[in-house]
Amino acid sequence: MPIMLKSEAELDAMREAGRIVGQTLAGIREMVRPGLNLLEVEAFVKEEFRRHGAVETFRGYDPAGKPPYPSNVCASVNDEPSLAVCSYCKQWKAGRGLGNEASDCRFRV
Repeated sequence: MPIMLKSEAELDAMREAGRIVGQTLAGIREMVRPGLNLLEVEAFVKEEFRRHGAVETFRGYDPAGKPPYPSNVCASVNDEPSLAVCSYCKQWKAGRGLGNEASDCRFRV
């Protein structure tokens, strides 16, 4: 398969998407506190993407006809699998680790 070179406009869109994801992750870092419900993180990410005009790429992703992924966030508390959607209903407690796989967004060129 040949390597597809990106246009300058595509590279600019990728940079902007990366900037928005970075700012969103910084905002999530500031939100983490005991009692945080991970659904609050989901709502924050959704609003940040909307505010910046970003296109969600996690929510609705359906690989090989599987059920669509229902969230923008892949988060885990302590060592539970990061793709466990049931974790979104849990609250973060003091002393527990919180991992977050970078939410992803893109811009149309």
